[in-house]
Amino acid sequence: FLFWIESYKAAGLRNQIDKVELRNVEFVKLSNDRFYDAFTVRMFATMTDCNIDASGKVVSGSSDRPRKFTEYWTFIRTKNAAAGLTRCQNCGADVKIGMSGKCEYCGSVISSGNFDWVLSSIEQDEEYRG
Repeated sequence: FLFWIESYKAAGLRNQIDKVELRNVEFVKLSNDRFYDAFTVRMFATMTDCNIDASGKVVSGSSDRPRKFTEYWTFIRTKNAAAGLTRCQNCGADVKIGMSGKCEYCGSVISSGNFDWVLSSIEQDEEYRG
């Protein structure tokens, strides 16, 4: 991605995505092993996607005609994500962790190595191998 970002900057272009609309979601696959649970869904959506030069002119794509596309989104979690920690490893307070992953009382970073559902990958139709 960094290559494309730098290429666009050097060419004076920016990519613009608008009017994203999720049309349908289909369950595709469920799997698990000793350590992880995973599921994959196929997202059906539309959006406008264009490249714009420094003067604001659309040089490719369309800013007003949405195009249809699908992607496969895979989510994973650790097997014991629900178990979690009940006490801060630093101060012993009941665990109340905000978005930062820090103890609400002492500010220590709390990590059990477990995590609940997170987006692991997004694949296009031509990439997905199931």
